[in-house]
Amino acid sequence: MKSHNQAKSDTDWLFLTESKDIESSFEDEDAQILPQEIVVDLKGAVNMPGIYLMSDGGRVYEVIEKAGGLREDADEQRVNLAALLKDEMVLYIPTEGEMEGEEAIAAGIFELNERDDGKVNINTATESELQQLSGVGPAKAGQIIQYREQNGPFEKIEDLKKVSGIGEKSFEQLRESIKAQ
Repeated sequence: MKSHNQAKSDTDWLFLTESKDIESSFEDEDAQILPQEIVVDLKGAVNMPGIYLMSDGGRVYEVIEKAGGLREDADEQRVNLAALLKDEMVLYIPTEGEMEGEEAIAAGIFELNERDDGKVNINTATESELQQLSGVGPAKAGQIIQYREQNGPFEKIEDLKKVSGIGEKSFEQLRESIKAQ
């Protein structure tokens, strides 16, 4: 027969074991990869233009909401609110009646609604966007980003072959899926 102290000791041990199991499950949760933050420069017809930290994979409407919404004079028809945000992106929300096309470009206005041709821009893509390319995993995506950070933007898609681990065969596999402008 166990003494009262011995029984308490067994109970304490059981409680500690359960606590450790709970703590280790929290540690496993903490080990999950958190969304990467990106930086977006929001300008134009919003209530609070500025620089915003957003989660990678966020949408244009989310950064506009964070900026207090669109002003009354915003031309919402010229903005793709569902577009994915990208790191270092400049978003310009035009006002109604504001000049368009070449006049806007000449005036230094960046338009959000650039045509999406389905290709990944190797100069602006995040690591997760690069990994969507065939044959590009986390290591290769990291090498691409590291190369452009150290050497500046790629002038043409063929410059991707300068990245360690991307030879002619890999490049030919990527050629139709990438752009450098």
